[in-house]
Amino acid sequence: MANKFTIQIEQRTLQEALRKAPVEVSAAVDIQLARGGLETARRMREHAPKAMSTLVNSITSRREALMAYRIGPTVQYAMHQEQGVRGGGRMPPVSAISDWVRTKLGISDLRARRDVAWAVARKLQRDGIRARPFVRPVYEDTAWTARIEQLVRQGIDDGLRMAGKR
Repeated sequence: MANKFTIQIEQRTLQEALRKAPVEVSAAVDIQLARGGLETARRMREHAPKAMSTLVNSITSRREALMAYRIGPTVQYAMHQEQGVRGGGRMPPVSAISDWVRTKLGISDLRARRDVAWAVARKLQRDGIRARPFVRPVYEDTAWTARIEQLVRQGIDDGLRMAGKR
């Protein structure tokens, strides 16, 4: 998704701890952030629209670098679900809607399914898609931010303890 959310956590405290025991603290904080990433992905999946499981199953937490994780969906249409789409734009691909028509509407005949999928795609083009946010509510939740801060503090404490500095 195009949105990027960054959380800055007690930067001074983390920097001081990293100066005291860089290897141990960075490893311990990274472990806690991995846990936070998994918890965040789970919360996003709980908030995600569930027309089919494709969007929900695409929500992952991936480590990009030490203490840096990318959390979110990987399907192309996720941003359209999160932010919505105004009507009058391009028509979505009928082939993408065809599976939804088979699964949700139970239409198995190929020609009928294609016709219904075309009608749905045309309606989406005309009227747009209302936003159904599932990423932003998680990141804007102050309890979630507090949880990530707690995990980072735990990582700092664990790292300093491992290094014998606490």
